Amino acid sequence: MKEENVSQLFSIQTHLTAPDVLDRIERVTASEFQEATRSPEYKYYGTITGTAFHLCNKKYGPYSSGPWIKGEVSQSGGRAVVTIETEIEEQLEMVTKILYPVLIAFGLLVMVVGLTTPEHRQIYAAVAAALIASPFVFVAVARHFLKSMQGDEVKQFGKLLSGEVRQIVRDSEGTERQRQEVKLAKR
Repeated sequence: MKEENVSQLFSIQTHLTAPDVLDRIERVTASEFQEATRSPEYKYYGTITGTAFHLCNKKYGPYSSGPWIKGEVSQSGGRAVVTIETEIEEQLEMVTKILYPVLIAFGLLVMVVGLTTPEHRQIYAAVAAALIASPFVFVAVARHFLKSMQGDEVKQFGKLLSGEVRQIVRDSEGTERQRQEVKLAKR
């Protein structure tokens, strides 16, 4: 069962102008992960195209399931507003494509072997049940941790921009409303 609202929208309102925000993001972003790890000034790696960006914290390698931050910088009344979208389904999709078929198939194989072996049938059944249930439990735990990491990344990004983070929630009609406000200290 997929959860609603796995993609979250945030708005960061800063006291800076849009060019200043983009300059700040560019100063801490390398285009490649290897480049970002070589220099302590880089905090993120990814792409910045015009006013849009797609970044990941360098503490998450390119093959990890760390959350990516996709966003755009706009100008509103002399101040920059950064709209960020974070999504965890992309990371979970890869895990489910690998874990579900492999562990469920292996669990079914153990169950068949257990049915053909008269002794220790209960042990085979328990191992098979554990193998079949494990990907479902893993995905639930991974979703929880990814959501936590996602929130931490947005807060950290907001601090980098010296801005005020607001979470935006889309209701069923697609209209946006503000749900939560997290004030961050200005630098």
